[in-house]
Amino acid sequence: MEVYILDTNFFITPYRNWYAPDILPAFWDRLAEVVNSVNNIYTIDKVRDELKIGQDWLWDWFRQNFPQGKILSSSFYWRSYPKVVKWVRDQTQDGRFTTAAKDEFLNKGADPFIVACALSFKDSGAMPVVTTQERNDPNCRSKVLIPVVCNDFGISTTNILQFIRTFNIKIT
Repeated sequence: MEVYILDTNFFITPYRNWYAPDILPAFWDRLAEVVNSVNNIYTIDKVRDELKIGQDWLWDWFRQNFPQGKILSSSFYWRSYPKVVKWVRDQTQDGRFTTAAKDEFLNKGADPFIVACALSFKDSGAMPVVTTQERNDPNCRSKVLIPVVCNDFGISTTNILQFIRTFNIKIT
């Protein structure tokens, strides 16, 4: 079964750029319906923590609409995290990423934990799909991109638009 793991930018990008709640509140209503009715959509505690920093409309929406049981804690993915760290360090030693890119990926934000969560699902037999707006650019050395890491671990990624299509989120 496919399991969708939502990155922080899954929430922030549409909020800031495409579906402002004062213009398209129906998008956020429909997204809340999908998140609450479909069993295979999750995010992680680190994403929640990043959204909380904003203390804005998006944070309020998230708290009110994203079920606690779908926010996975580090106890779920902690065993996979060292594999992600090792992979990034090995790739940096081999020259694939700059030291600054490695440090940013491992020390700032939810990204390595998103990958670790997906890896934990994969190790348990599920088919994880990380939903992120990051591009899959294997030649990028200045930033460790989630889709690049996921690809090397055999984990699928998708973007917001494909997620919207997959779950038939339509605004009528």
